[in-house]
Amino acid sequence: VSIFFRPWGSATWPLMSPTMSYATSWCTSILHSEQALSTQVAETLILALLIHVLQEMVRNYIEAKTQHKPWMRNVVAVGKYRFKKTLQLDVSAESVAAFWYNDFAIAFQHFLGGLLVLPVLCGGLGLSAGCAGILARHG
Repeated sequence: VSIFFRPWGSATWPLMSPTMSYATSWCTSILHSEQALSTQVAETLILALLIHVLQEMVRNYIEAKTQHKPWMRNVVAVGKYRFKKTLQLDVSAESVAAFWYNDFAIAFQHFLGGLLVLPVLCGGLGLSAGCAGILARHG
């Protein structure tokens, strides 16, 4: 990563404007997951936006692939029964289906987080300890 942001071992890019130098420094601090509050807040906002976009993509994909399947009626019936038995709520079929699609998106989010933690659990997988730690913090 440092080679990408500081080529040829120089502190900054040749002929870089102060704004570009600040942006490069800021991006580097986010990628290295530095512990400054401003970096952590920016990182949290970026990750929240990224996760939201990915969840919407997964939800829309699952909805497109399953909404017209014959077994979907059974999924909705079981969901309505569970809402009625556990929460004493009468929920519409559309709401039950939306909950079901969102469950896949949430599972996908947890799957991605688990993948980011794997290098720490498996001894680095060829990554440096610092890089594995950064991935684990993002997971």
